[in-house]
Amino acid sequence: EDEYNKAKKDYDLTNKTMLKTKAEFAAYERKDIQFQENKKNEKAKKRKLEGKIKREKRKLDQLTQQSEDETKQKPKIEKEIEKLSKAKKQEDAVLEEVFEEVKGKTEHLRVKMEAKEKELVPL
Repeated sequence: EDEYNKAKKDYDLTNKTMLKTKAEFAAYERKDIQFQENKKNEKAKKRKLEGKIKREKRKLDQLTQQSEDETKQKPKIEKEIEKLSKAKKQEDAVLEEVFEEVKGKTEHLRVKMEAKEKELVPL
């Protein structure tokens, strides 16, 4: 009977330890599953961010190239602006001459019109 009690005690102790270990193992498995899910989510985030970085880098490269192209075009455009400004001044001078010419030709009409307007004012 002592042997039986000792064996039963050993069995109970071993069973208790096994149940405790089994519960701990289940907890570790749940944590492992959670860690695996977190790892998977982090990998997905990483891929997404890497894709975004690639797109932004392409945009930056395009904008840098565009900036370089525009910088190269700047002297040409400045020359064109200068040329067009000179042409505008010349055209403005021609326009002013035309205005003066027309003004001279229409002076007598303007005087008549002002006289008629003065006649109509009292009404």
